[in-house]
Amino acid sequence: MKALLCSLLTCLMLISCSGSNKNIPPTINLPEFPGFTLKENVSYSTVKLSGYEFKSADGMPVVYNTCPGVTSSNESEVAEYELFRYRLLLNTCHALEKYLAAKPSAESNFPAQFDTRLIGDMPATSVPLLNKTQEEARIGKTVKTYFAGGQLSLEKNGSVKVLTDDDEISYTLLARGDFTNDGVEDLLLRVEWYARKASGKHVDLLILSKTATDKPITIGWRLMSH
Repeated sequence: MKALLCSLLTCLMLISCSGSNKNIPPTINLPEFPGFTLKENVSYSTVKLSGYEFKSADGMPVVYNTCPGVTSSNESEVAEYELFRYRLLLNTCHALEKYLAAKPSAESNFPAQFDTRLIGDMPATSVPLLNKTQEEARIGKTVKTYFAGGQLSLEKNGSVKVLTDDDEISYTLLARGDFTNDGVEDLLLRVEWYARKASGKHVDLLILSKTATDKPITIGWRLMSH
């Protein structure tokens, strides 16, 4: 009888342990990859792009059909007024490469909902940075503390907008998965900044990590340097 009870308890413990070892597959926000032909078992080099034609400085068409073609190009190939649209495409291609290399996660400390509360807890350095001075002023602060007077709103496309007197910042979730190879789910975000009283705009791609529920959100990787 004791042997039977021990066996049952062992089985229950094994079931409990196996249930706690989650296998969360990477996910991608497909609407944020317009013109990308994404199929099952696709590889980064075989994804086809459509609708990405730019103008060069002399008015000639510049067409990109694959992401390797984009990431191996130079922004001097396109006209100055096309630069921001080109950088958006460049960020999207890098995001696709990160997503395709992501691993399943054993656990997640991020909420399922991408909303204003989550963005408020992001580090203030997650905003695209133009220089070192900007970064130093934001270190150790969150979005909600640094932009204390800002308004956060959830947009129809699922992005979160932060609006201040001088800035408009947009956070868009592109993918979720283990991008840092530690078994914990990370977030891959595109962050855009626009100057409300000038013509400046900038975009960056970031991987955000949260290693435990009581730990702050950190930036594990970013595409753009300043």
